[in-house]
Amino acid sequence: MTDIDDFDECRIPVVLGADDVARLTGDGPHRVEPVALCGLEGSHPGDHYAYAQETPNQAAWWVRWTGNGFGGGYALEVLRNCDQKHHVDHGDWTDDLGCTLWRGHPGRCDF
Repeated sequence: MTDIDDFDECRIPVVLGADDVARLTGDGPHRVEPVALCGLEGSHPGDHYAYAQETPNQAAWWVRWTGNGFGGGYALEVLRNCDQKHHVDHGDWTDDLGCTLWRGHPGRCDF
């Protein structure tokens, strides 16, 4: 399992269009920012992904893109949440940390 302290995020940015920001903000519980950062592990292969907004039923909107994300295209996808948990024993109490990525993501979980 990964310790959150050694999970190095990719953080390549993508700029979302104003219409997508407004639609995603209106569809969920929080305001969506126009610049999103890839949340995958820094050495990940393939496309970049950034969390965008919650949806019902254990899923979320994610932004997918290739390259550096400036001036290129992107896609919005609803993906099921990763179901992996990391059990942490704090001595007097325990905690189950959930991965904040989606089910089947490349690389390690982010806990």
